[in-house]
Amino acid sequence: MPAQIAPPRPKSSLRTTTTTNTAPAPAPPTPVWTRKRDFLYLIFFLIHIPTVLFVDLYAIYPAPLRLQFMTDLRTYYIRTYRDQFSISPPAWFTAYMWMEALYHLPMSVWAVRNLVVGSESPPLFPPFLTRFPPIPFAPIHARRII
Repeated sequence: MPAQIAPPRPKSSLRTTTTTNTAPAPAPPTPVWTRKRDFLYLIFFLIHIPTVLFVDLYAIYPAPLRLQFMTDLRTYYIRTYRDQFSISPPAWFTAYMWMEALYHLPMSVWAVRNLVVGSESPPLFPPFLTRFPPIPFAPIHARRII
């Protein structure tokens, strides 16, 4: 018997099949507590943010915004550690506190968010949070450790 040949399909202007070029869904990020170094950084920043807000920036808060627990915490800090910058701050120290409020605090909040969200690739760092812009404002003795 002769082989049967299938009749040709009619040509249509509409595609009956579609193909998608979608990439596979990315894997969910690894939880932060399984990334040991990131977890340590997260703990540091979670402790650091309230310290900056309630101890370091105390002097630049207007008097009505200074809560009693902040005053008590600062008094305890000065009595315990005898921090000369808090007892009698040098002239440049106010600029340093503003730098900490406008640079360091937002960077810390950004870091917490990105450490919790996590990903396999490093996140893009906002340009204003790079390490070097605040260095000209740092005191001479602090530049050695930056």
